Amino acid sequence: MNNVLPIVMLVCLALSLPQFAPAVEVDGVVVPEQVDGLPLKGAGLLRWKWVFRIYVGAFYQPAGVAEADLLGAAPKRLAFTYRRAFSADDLVKATDATVFRDLPETEVVRLKPILATWNAGYPAVVEGDMLTIDHRVDGDLVLAVNGSERARVRDPAFARAMFGIWLGPQAISDRFKAAMLGQ
Repeated sequence: MNNVLPIVMLVCLALSLPQFAPAVEVDGVVVPEQVDGLPLKGAGLLRWKWVFRIYVGAFYQPAGVAEADLLGAAPKRLAFTYRRAFSADDLVKATDATVFRDLPETEVVRLKPILATWNAGYPAVVEGDMLTIDHRVDGDLVLAVNGSERARVRDPAFARAMFGIWLGPQAISDRFKAAMLGQ
């Protein structure tokens, strides 16, 4: 019986210690396995022309969401840790060039004012800055840089278009999309 008490005490101590979600590392960036209750689906490095490291991206989404519903209303987060500096104008140009690729012209015209509000939130970024795009339970789409909210809009079609840049049928990189989906 005397030998059991120390073991029971160690087990109780271990159970009382805080439990930290493990992390994965991509290109030197630590990516948490969970943020704000959302588990990590996948992470990867986006390169341009196979040479230039752009950012490490991570995709968070509740478990059980089917791939066909990736762009749907479920809460989700994209997190990008930049590996180089970009001006706000660079980010606006990149978004403008990719966000509406899968939409009919009538929808593009309707969403342009929302895009202008979104684009106004982009600051210049430097290596190590983190930009996040959150699709919240209430339907809001939130752009934040280093944890500071920069833009907030609410339109389901715009949210689908934004997430579609990385996860849609015409994603900017099939390899990056696969990494974000944990494939």
